[in-house]
Amino acid sequence: MPHAKKVYKYLKWIDSTKIYSNFGPKVANYIEIETNISKSCDVEGKVNTRSQERVISICEKTDAKVYINPIGGLELYSREDFSSCGVSLQFLKAKQTPYRQIFGGFEPSLSIIDLLMNLSKEQIKTILSEDFEIK
Repeated sequence: MPHAKKVYKYLKWIDSTKIYSNFGPKVANYIEIETNISKSCDVEGKVNTRSQERVISICEKTDAKVYINPIGGLELYSREDFSSCGVSLQFLKAKQTPYRQIFGGFEPSLSIIDLLMNLSKEQIKTILSEDFEIK
């Protein structure tokens, strides 16, 4: 894995007790993408609700007009329910363009960790900007 040592050095300082809140911002910083990442638990929404109702509540609290979810949410969320609350529900689908993986061949649908270990920052940014479509 050509970039493993460099990535490990950078990410090893993530506090394992806060892995979910630290990992996204740390990865974004590593690949030099400027973005605002916040945790849903920091938004005062309907905390005792689950799934769609909670997401809609968070969208309302943050004045979001668009909510983009991974493609797997097609069966979980209703465009009509989001639309009735003034939010456009969209889905993000990976094109899964093959890239060089250390063990040969191409295994699709792996995590960002696989990209970090196998590709340069520039290659990762290209995949993130070109390898997804909104449905």
